[in-house]
Amino acid sequence: MKNRIAITLLFNVCIALWTAPVHAGPTLTDYEELKENKYFLAHLHGIGVGYSWANTYLSAIRKSPPLYCEPEKVALNADNYFQILDEYIKKQGGILQQSTSISMLLLYALREALPCN
Repeated sequence: MKNRIAITLLFNVCIALWTAPVHAGPTLTDYEELKENKYFLAHLHGIGVGYSWANTYLSAIRKSPPLYCEPEKVALNADNYFQILDEYIKKQGGILQQSTSISMLLLYALREALPCN
């Protein structure tokens, strides 16, 4: 009987954890409030650097096309990432879903601002 209760409890805990919502970071809903926050700018820079490393991996290791083409003689910084993202959001004119992750929007913005030709 104790085993059955333990298994039922474990099953319920697993279901609760499996169905718990996953937070993927700031969304477009959060953007206006966060864009003046220096920690958000650091967060955005970290995401941008991650995409840059992904580009390096794709090009050097996988021999695949990069996610976007970075300028050759200029390293992107936090302000660049913010400007690219901000311009992309403004250009979309309100058609973006408010639940869209800022991380994903940054990738879309980089792909649009720095295409590979």
